[in-house]
Amino acid sequence: MGHGECTAGLIGILKALMIMSKGVIPPQIHFHDPEPSIIGLTDGSLKVVTEPTKYLGGPIGVNSFGFGGVNVTAIVKPYKAKRQDYPCSIPKILISSGRTKEGVTKNLQYVAANMKDGAFHFLANQVADCTVESMPYRGFKIQMDENGTEYVTKVKDACSRPVW
Repeated sequence: MGHGECTAGLIGILKALMIMSKGVIPPQIHFHDPEPSIIGLTDGSLKVVTEPTKYLGGPIGVNSFGFGGVNVTAIVKPYKAKRQDYPCSIPKILISSGRTKEGVTKNLQYVAANMKDGAFHFLANQVADCTVESMPYRGFKIQMDENGTEYVTKVKDACSRPVW
């Protein structure tokens, strides 16, 4: 990727969040031989991750020293959200918008598969409700159980995207 200049600290924090999200620590691709003067590396008390390694949880330290003088040290701890399912005895309306009909259909299928997660359902509907000219397809699904009625169409008066 190269050096992130003044965003190097933010990139380090994003990398830590991705490790926590995916559960895998990525390897250091340019590490080959340890420097003999660094005793921790030669005696085995420190280990450089050279293969994808399972993240076992816990805090991650982030250090960044940018060329422009931006220095960041942060400790990022994982947040374990308590997922609460919201069973519902009435049908739910799932809405979606997208650039293609296939994209809207896929979004509706994903939201339907996670429809017991009330927070996710709410967020998905908020995103789909935004007026976005670059998303000419709209769709909805009435979902009660695993089966549902789905309808996806292209908005007739969708604006064409500007070309710069």
